[in-house]
Formats: sequence, structure tokens, C-alpha cells
Amino acid sequence: MAAFKKHWEANKARYAAVAAKTGVPANLIAALHWRESSGNFGTYLHQGDPLGKPAVNWPNNIPVFHKWEDAAIHALGMKGKLAKDLGMASNTTDMAAMATYAEHYNGLGYANKGKPSPYVYSGTDQYDKGKYVRDGVYDPNTKDKQLGVVAMIKSIGGGGGGAAAAPCSKAKPPTATR
Repeated sequence: MAAFKKHWEANKARYAAVAAKTGVPANLIAALHWRESSGNFGTYLHQGDPLGKPAVNWPNNIPVFHKWEDAAIHALGMKGKLAKDLGMASNTTDMAAMATYAEHYNGLGYANKGKPSPYVYSGTDQYDKGKYVRDGVYDPNTKDKQLGVVAMIKSIGGGGGGAAAAPCSKAKPPTATR
């Protein structure tokens, strides 16, 4: 958590510049970037592959970019309709909207299994275990060691509105009843 917070403080302006062009909040962009590549500005925001070369990992049908900002604007633009449908703007504080965006950004494999996404919820009381260990292979017993987007945003004081998950609690997720 400390490394992410330090990275955020040092790079807020870069994230804010991309937020201004995409309407996606800077703190959400930073959290996505940390999940994809631990904040490495030499990689595509799309999936963490190195900039300046054709992408190998999905999505790999993207143009070659040499600047992180250009690649980030493209990556976030691929989910532009979703951001609009969620009512997102660069100043959004609605955690439910940001969590929904992050889940769609990463893919709906967890939702399709009825499981909370570690990409979104790791480090909160909404996630315990279960992870795709590689494309298409889900292990119900693997625990994601990375922080999820919600915990990261909360750690830097973001996500004031909408549904929230408590960071780092040991409580079990609520059970739905009819």
C-alpha cells in the first residue's frame, strides 16, 4: 500500500492530465495502472506490455504507442461508452461506478462465476480467495497478493460516494438472501 501511495503522490499530475482528456478519475487511472504494471510508465495501460512494440497480451489488437499518456488515453477510450453510461467524469467519487468500471476494464470472468473480482476487491472485506492464475484458468483457492482497485483508491482518500468496501477487514462478504 505504501508503494502505491508514494507512486500516486509523485505522479498525480500525469494521471490528472489523462483524466482531463478521458473523463476517468485520476485516482482510478492510477489504480488500474498499478494493477496492470505496478505503475510502470514504460508499459501499455491496456495490459502492461512494453510500449513501443506490438502488444502480446489481450488486448493485442491495438496500435503501437511510444508514450504512456497516448496509450492510456486509447485504453480508457476503449471503455468510453461504459464510463458515459456510469455517469463518470474526471471528478467522480462514486466508488460503485469506479468499481464497476474497473471490473469491466479487467473483464467479467469473475462476475460470470458469481465471484468478487480480486482486481477490484483484493485487500477489502469483499474478497477472500479465488483468482484466474492465467487466461481462462480459475483457481478457487489462490489468493491474489496484489491490492485491488477499491483498496488503492480508498488508501489515497478517494471514492467518497456510492457503495464502498472496507479496506483490509477480515469480515466475510454478505450473503444474498431472497
